[in-house]
Amino acid sequence: MRVGLQPDHTDFTVHENLLSRTPFFADALNRRNTFTAYIAIGGQQASTFGIYMNWLYTGRLHNKRPKATSVGSHSPHHDEWLSLTDACLLGEYLGDADFRDTVIDAKLEWFHVTPSKERRAILDTAAEVYRKVQTGDPLRRFISDIAAYHFDDKTIQEIVAKHAGMQLPALFVADILGKLSSRFHGPSAPNFSNVPRPPVIAGRGTCNYHCHGDKECYKKK
Repeated sequence: MRVGLQPDHTDFTVHENLLSRTPFFADALNRRNTFTAYIAIGGQQASTFGIYMNWLYTGRLHNKRPKATSVGSHSPHHDEWLSLTDACLLGEYLGDADFRDTVIDAKLEWFHVTPSKERRAILDTAAEVYRKVQTGDPLRRFISDIAAYHFDDKTIQEIVAKHAGMQLPALFVADILGKLSSRFHGPSAPNFSNVPRPPVIAGRGTCNYHCHGDKECYKKK
């Protein structure tokens, strides 16, 4: 495997029987010229592909970083969210639903253990997510659910005031607006504390944000 744009690429050695389980690589292996020693995927980060490769071999995500490796003033929670988002988008690019759903479950775990004030990390990835995945994608729904149902008023007002400077996608803001309307005008409005939360965020273990559709969940295979 050759990941990234040359000459700043990174080479990985991965068994073909593992790669062939992924639609993207299965097609690439079938079309590969017999004289080509590697499959190249440009525009991807080596660190993100390393997470995917480890998942292929172990079935587990190895994405957490030591606190000392956090970038600048960012917390480990912030860095983990960025890492998981990159992994989820790689899964989208490769067409690997099981990997994407595994990452989504890790994102749900992130939500449950991350202090509310640090959940604003999703704003740093909203533009990329809305650019790279389609309308109705579970990842879009997940981040807009967090913003609409779990951001406090101060954070929401900051989004309104700094929308242009934060370069948030108009569709992301529209999704939040629609969900805030449901939150405010729900059956128990205006007492927000009594409005039901989205099912998965309220309780773990469902497929509400998975992308496998009608296919069997990776957890049951």
